[in-house]
Amino acid sequence: MKLRRRGISAVTSPGRIRFAVLAAVALVVSVAGSAGAAALVTGRQIKDGTVTGRDIHAHTITRADIKDGSLQPQDFLGGNVTGPAGVQGIAGPPGPVGPHGLSGVEYTMTPLTLAPDSSNSWVAPCATPGEVAIAGGETSDNPSVTRLEDSAPTDNHDGWVITAYNANPTTELTVQAWVVCANTR
Repeated sequence: MKLRRRGISAVTSPGRIRFAVLAAVALVVSVAGSAGAAALVTGRQIKDGTVTGRDIHAHTITRADIKDGSLQPQDFLGGNVTGPAGVQGIAGPPGPVGPHGLSGVEYTMTPLTLAPDSSNSWVAPCATPGEVAIAGGETSDNPSVTRLEDSAPTDNHDGWVITAYNANPTTELTVQAWVVCANTR
C-alpha cells in the first residue's frame, strides 16, 4: 500500500511499524534511565540520622568510607573493640646479664664489757676480707640499762661501729656489736 503525504511517499508494512515502535520505546527507556541516574540522591541531600542499616546494602561501606577515629566502642556490637589474640611470636634474643646478687653473707658478733656508768665505741669487723657491711647493730645482756648512742658502717664499709652506754651505776654490762657482711661483686 502506498501513501502520499505532503509529497513524500512511504511504504508501510506491519514489520516496519513494529520495528519503529520498538525503537521508540527503547529510546524512551534509555533516556528515562539516564535521567534517573542524573537524579540520584547525594549525601548532602540526606538529613542526618535518616538512613538506617536497612537502607544500606551489605558490604557496600568499606574502611575508606569511615573517618579515622570516628568510631567509639559503643558503635560495635557489645561495645567490644578487641579482636581475638594473635599467635605467639618468636622468642627474642636473651637480655644482658644482670648485676650479681649478694653472696657469702656472714653474721659476726664482737663483744665488749662496759664498766658501770660508762660509754665506749668498737667495731664488729667483716670476717672475710673484701666483703661489705650491709647491716649492723648491738645487743646486750641487760637491755633495760643499755643505751645505743651510735650505729653505722665503718668509713670503708668493712665492718660496723657502735657506741653504747651502760646506764647501770654499779654493774658491768656485756654488749655485742653485730654486723652482716656480704660479697657484693
